[in-house]
Amino acid sequence: QGSRLGFNKPKGCYPIGSISNKSIYQLQIEKMLAIKRIACKSQNVQMNVQNVKFPMYFMTSDATHDDTKHFLNQHEYFKYDPNDIKLFKQMLHPCLIESNGKFIMSSASKIAMNPNGNGGIYSSLKQSGIFQDMIDRGIEYIQIFGIDNILCRIGDPLWFGHMIKTNADVSNKTCIKTEPHEKVGVMCLKNGKSAVTEYTELTKDMVELRRHNDCNKDKDTQLTHVETPIGNGIIIHSTDKYYTIEMDEMITSIKKTQCKIIKDDTTNDLLEYCYGNLAMHQFSMRFLERICNDEQGIKYPLPIHIARKKIPFYDAKETKQTIKPESNNGIKLEYFVFDTFKYSEKCTVYNINRDEEFAPVKNPNGNSSPISARIAHSNYWKQQIIKNGGTFENNDNEDNLLEVSPLFSYLPYGNKKEFKQRVNGKTFKLPIYLDL
Repeated sequence: QGSRLGFNKPKGCYPIGSISNKSIYQLQIEKMLAIKRIACKSQNVQMNVQNVKFPMYFMTSDATHDDTKHFLNQHEYFKYDPNDIKLFKQMLHPCLIESNGKFIMSSASKIAMNPNGNGGIYSSLKQSGIFQDMIDRGIEYIQIFGIDNILCRIGDPLWFGHMIKTNADVSNKTCIKTEPHEKVGVMCLKNGKSAVTEYTELTKDMVELRRHNDCNKDKDTQLTHVETPIGNGIIIHSTDKYYTIEMDEMITSIKKTQCKIIKDDTTNDLLEYCYGNLAMHQFSMRFLERICNDEQGIKYPLPIHIARKKIPFYDAKETKQTIKPESNNGIKLEYFVFDTFKYSEKCTVYNINRDEEFAPVKNPNGNSSPISARIAHSNYWKQQIIKNGGTFENNDNEDNLLEVSPLFSYLPYGNKKEFKQRVNGKTFKLPIYLDL
């Protein structure tokens, strides 16, 4: 829901386009249209993109389902095949009073309920019939992402290729944290198993813990060599090649094991817990089938996490009305999607450059706001145009925004030649919106 942005509709309906004013939903759907076009061209056939089946599944809630469905219908699914966009509802958990565990009432006769966290996706997929739809379509891998990340590479063929090549059950995209107290979970090992630990569950000492070791820059290979007591791993920092750390070779460990780091820059104080979780995950269907079919959580139980929140409650003693509290008064119970990682036979980390793939829209102002996301999107595409021979008349201020439609260009691979032809030798005057 877009309430934190002062927007009373689903966040996907938010007008994020700096010039086009297009919604987040439209932006993300157009990326998938672009992928379908790339798929057609890669086969060297004259094929209608509507014949390329690439389904999208949107998990909604009671509060967002009807509005999302109406919005997509109203805009005719932004030229995507309606049969390939399906909605399913997230399940709910009751809200509780932390001090005594009693239910919070939203009215005299109704318990306050809340969506059960992004980890509720497994049970929701199963009970909604969406998981069966995936099986019927012959889907082998799925990607999960937060709708509000406007730089997210949806349908990333390199990432899917990585999953196939490594035969991984799970892969998690991460980026290096900007500073110790950045509010992101961290990829780590818990009891030797792949895991993400939320920032709320890390102590001050843990998030500030650093590794002070000698560094040696390898300019030719640009590889980060990691030596740990449990093995050696390599992270390749390149935007045109996939890069991965096998989780049994992970640098970070909740047990704070000792390791030697030879990093590919001049930093000599890398954070111990440095790989930030971005809510971008991929799963093989064989792994998802194990989790989703365990409907009672007997073989693969998920822990319940608590979130202290301001929860409207019914005042039965005095006002007989529903009151919005000014401070946290209760807890919400949530499952986290990444709590299944520990059940995988092979989980990989796919570390990316933040500036290229991560621009979330979560806050009304400041970091992770619509303004910061638009600037990040603009800066990324300015760099791509300059790399491909284009220039700008007035690129002296990042507030002079560039917006690029995914239908003009999307990934830095797949349609490189076409993009270069469109921008090479040209000068653009900002602000400008590039579309086909």
